[in-house]
Amino acid sequence: MGAATIIQRLADNALSGPHANVGFQLAFDAHLSGALDEAVVGYRGVVADVPAHVDAWANLSIALQALGRAEEAAAAGRRALALRPDMAELYVNLAAALKSLGKLGEALDALERAIALQPGSAVAYLNLGNVLRAAGAAEAALDAYEHAALLAPGDIAAHSNQGLALKDLGRPAAALIRFRRALAVNPSAAEVHFNFGNTLRETGALDDAVEAPGRAVALDPGHIRARTNLGVALRDLGRTAEALAAFEAAIACDGDYADAHWNRALALLLSGDFERGWPAYEWRWRATTMTPRKFSAPLWDGTPADRRTLLLHAEQGLGDCLQFIRYAPLVVARGATVVVECPAPLASLVGSCAGVSEVVARGAPLPPFDLHAPLMSLPGLLATRADTIPAETPYLAAPKSAGAALENALEQAPGRKKSASSGPAILGMRMIATAPATQLILPAWRTIPMSRYSICKRTPRAWRSAKCPWPPISRRTWMTSPIRLSPPNKWTCSLPSIPRWRIWPALWVARFGSSCRSRRNGAGSSRGTTARGIRPCGYSAKPGPAIGTACSSVSAKPLRSSNGPQCEWDGSLRQTAGGLPSIRGRATMELPDLAKQLLAGKNFATIATLMPSGAPQASVVWVDVDGDTILFNTSEGRIKPNNVRRDARVAIAVHNAENPYQQAMIQGHVTELVHDGADAHIDSLAKKYMGVDTYPFRQEGEQRVIIKIVADKVGLMDP
Repeated sequence: MGAATIIQRLADNALSGPHANVGFQLAFDAHLSGALDEAVVGYRGVVADVPAHVDAWANLSIALQALGRAEEAAAAGRRALALRPDMAELYVNLAAALKSLGKLGEALDALERAIALQPGSAVAYLNLGNVLRAAGAAEAALDAYEHAALLAPGDIAAHSNQGLALKDLGRPAAALIRFRRALAVNPSAAEVHFNFGNTLRETGALDDAVEAPGRAVALDPGHIRARTNLGVALRDLGRTAEALAAFEAAIACDGDYADAHWNRALALLLSGDFERGWPAYEWRWRATTMTPRKFSAPLWDGTPADRRTLLLHAEQGLGDCLQFIRYAPLVVARGATVVVECPAPLASLVGSCAGVSEVVARGAPLPPFDLHAPLMSLPGLLATRADTIPAETPYLAAPKSAGAALENALEQAPGRKKSASSGPAILGMRMIATAPATQLILPAWRTIPMSRYSICKRTPRAWRSAKCPWPPISRRTWMTSPIRLSPPNKWTCSLPSIPRWRIWPALWVARFGSSCRSRRNGAGSSRGTTARGIRPCGYSAKPGPAIGTACSSVSAKPLRSSNGPQCEWDGSLRQTAGGLPSIRGRATMELPDLAKQLLAGKNFATIATLMPSGAPQASVVWVDVDGDTILFNTSEGRIKPNNVRRDARVAIAVHNAENPYQQAMIQGHVTELVHDGADAHIDSLAKKYMGVDTYPFRQEGEQRVIIKIVADKVGLMDP
């Protein structure tokens, strides 16, 4: 439920109650028209006359939050809650204000109250995800967003925010799926196109990364972040002139937008336009997380220093320091005595640069100085052009003792065994270590590419720590890990505690088969399994303390199996004449009425098929039913048709969109893949789910296919 809907409902309540008055109606009209300041004045007038007017307090909180006055919004929200502590929407509004204030623990408490009052509130779970994501608990946020999407499949924010959480978790490919799902709900959402483009760029799909922000700009010409990211994608493709045009268009929309200025500076430098690029590079202080140093001495402006002491301080990485220290002799030529502050590991190397009088390791006390300048501001201060870049080499030299020290370090390094494969790498590094100091000058020996050495590239980067000799297993990937227990298909395993409770049933039966036994519920039991909710308990905020308190899970009734012929799969397959594997030894069954109702209704289903490795592959699909046959539609070349042609076993989970606790979980097998009528079938599904006559996402040249499934076993949940 959006803010406008809440406002309308509150207004309806107010106008039908004893507090109906002209002042509230005028404030309400101003609020809906976007005149928020006038609405705030109006609501304040109402509550001044009638302090118990809960609707005026609630609307005042919403208007103040929209104006960015979060402290006042929270105060108004608390006044409304004091009058109506049983109203879930008021807790949601208060949580939004508290989040803006950075009071994440209090926001979480408010949302827990909202969910306790209204467990089916998608907007409460959506805001819960926002709070958790702000706290750095991206995985918990993802679970909350998924719950919101299940409660409100048509809510674009629930799908889009899942994509953002997945990006935070470093899973851009999965994020793209969520953004596409959001765009299927609303193709005109400029913000989703913007996020979609950012994620495409992360995956390296640069051509598509240009198209997505371009669509966002077409939908919302004032979207300056989309204009900026369009420029970034164009710059990455080498289309610098077009990138500069995009950055300048963003700056024209908002001359103070630092990201556009910063990226424009990088594009100018990339194109060789140093005259404009280096001055624009100073926008880095506003566009990045870097903070300019504060000293009592003034910042040097590039004019003659007249023998004053000038502190040059490194600001970014080690390589940047080594590159830009070459400007020190030019600063000395302006009459300055140069003192350099740099990272401690570089102190001796930087001290070899001509003109440097003193080197101070970062963190050590600084000597007196008259002026200061960031090291990477020197090209702009000295008006560098392409033909005036300091090019005298060598300008750095390693101490004579460095070779022996490096060789000794290599010999003493733990875990560095001499072997046939590591010999050339050790030899190569020893040759560098024992080379004369004059051969270690920059830029010829600026870096040693790690990819050259076999000892450094045999293992993934994340595994190189001695404390982690094997790859970590996350709770989100353990189900796809190979399981080899005997006898086959008679595995004993523990139920997952949380959180993917909506799709666990489908994944579970697809991964382990019908004979899975649970330590929790007893051998061979298909009863007693509880579908657990995803309310987070004690997630840690990074940075900051834990933001949650212990809370109970939302438990549904135990699964109950429907009556009907059932038998366990004996593990063998045979090939039919059409090449589709079918299962021996499994009796099919009639679908219960509740399962048919769920499949026939406007309810999304999760279909799980088996990959060649045995891992489950799950997709959310449109679904239909014809008698006792379950139908879904896809296109040739996708994963699902390929999987079922190899292994006909599937699992399906479908829930009631109006009551998510009403579910059917089906184990079955594919009986047929049909092309005839598949185009008309996908159009009928589009009519059912989207209310349109023709499927809007058909790709040129695709061949649609209907996959028909019969049930072997059905579990129902009907609270």
